[in-house]
Amino acid sequence: MRIAFTIIAFISLLCPNLLFGQIEQVSTGPSYSQQAYYKISTGEVTQVSNEAWDIAFSSQGLQDAGVLINESSSFMSSSLNVYLSSQTDWSVPITDAASYVEADRLLNPKDNWTQGAFNTLQRSPSPFDYGWGSYDPMTNQVTGDRIFVIQLRDLSFIKFQIQQLSGIDYTFRYADLDGANESTVTITKNGDPDSPLIHFSFDTGDIVDVPSDYDLVFQRYITPLPDGTGDTIDYTVTGVLLSQGTEAVAAVGVDPMTVDEAEYKDQYSPKLETIGHQWKIFDFQSGWLVDADKAYFVKTNEGEIYKIVFLDFEGSSTGVTTFEKTLVRLSTSTQNIEDLDIAVYPNPTFDFLNVTTAEEDLQVLLYDAQGRLVYTQTKEGTSEQIDLTSFDSGVYNLILRGKDVFVTQAIIVNK
Repeated sequence: MRIAFTIIAFISLLCPNLLFGQIEQVSTGPSYSQQAYYKISTGEVTQVSNEAWDIAFSSQGLQDAGVLINESSSFMSSSLNVYLSSQTDWSVPITDAASYVEADRLLNPKDNWTQGAFNTLQRSPSPFDYGWGSYDPMTNQVTGDRIFVIQLRDLSFIKFQIQQLSGIDYTFRYADLDGANESTVTITKNGDPDSPLIHFSFDTGDIVDVPSDYDLVFQRYITPLPDGTGDTIDYTVTGVLLSQGTEAVAAVGVDPMTVDEAEYKDQYSPKLETIGHQWKIFDFQSGWLVDADKAYFVKTNEGEIYKIVFLDFEGSSTGVTTFEKTLVRLSTSTQNIEDLDIAVYPNPTFDFLNVTTAEEDLQVLLYDAQGRLVYTQTKEGTSEQIDLTSFDSGVYNLILRGKDVFVTQAIIVNK
């Protein structure tokens, strides 16, 4: 009876609210040279160089035609800039590159990953106008009718045009301003709901592999800030953007340790900059300071809810952000292990735990009684053995997560 009560009490503690947090650190590298893709449940971080990719194409629904510019740049380095060209004939050289000034720069909106800088020139609210081109329902194609000038990181210029989106195929071309060194490329939407963008590099002339299984991306981006005169100025900041399908809400003016997520459950937003950069400020005497009266709740694609409390930001010297994450709630779609073809044995155990399932590629997570992730592995076959010989006695929580599976099971380690 004592064991049964312990299991019930542990599950009761874990499911409605985990009161224990984990300290995490994510780095964008010295001088903010990297973009860091972060998976909350596992703490996994994958860094990608700011210079790895230049433009990205939305790859979701058939009606999406978003094209984004990479706004990330290292500290004290030049970013990519994109401008609308006054020239409409591709065959005519562009000779007035110096006339493109920063005030005319096109920026990515921060509402979602299906609208980019190249979409901001819509001439009407018509759903057939994608900014870089117009959709023809007769041909089921978006045909490009605008030419852009892109200033590269080395401050040289190229001209660029998305020629068409036909079905799921984007075709675009780029060349020197005088038309030399022209390249034409066709890329295909991958249709993967977990991978909203296809990234492309002008340097390699090819698609770039960027992580898709993440919840937050720590990176540099451009956003309007007050200029002190009642107007705004486009400024490069270091912050946190949400992934496709992730939602968040900011709790402002609260005690981050005691704030109740239930008070914010109807305020979640999918806007990319919901967390953003305003959890910190720069003081010329003290350096970077973190807002001590602010917390963020993040709802992942899997339906889990985490509390994020920022603790420290080291700035350009290391690019390290330190924060505490707390699992507040498991997915509301958690299934009963008894209803699935899953076996977890022996339980209780003292040395090894075996997990067998009919489904492959399950993510296996094990948390201790303090809510700390103590084991994570992706099960490639139908079985997984967890070595618990170095674990202390106690109650642990096993989570199995897959495309159509999310189960949790209390595990007793008894030595």
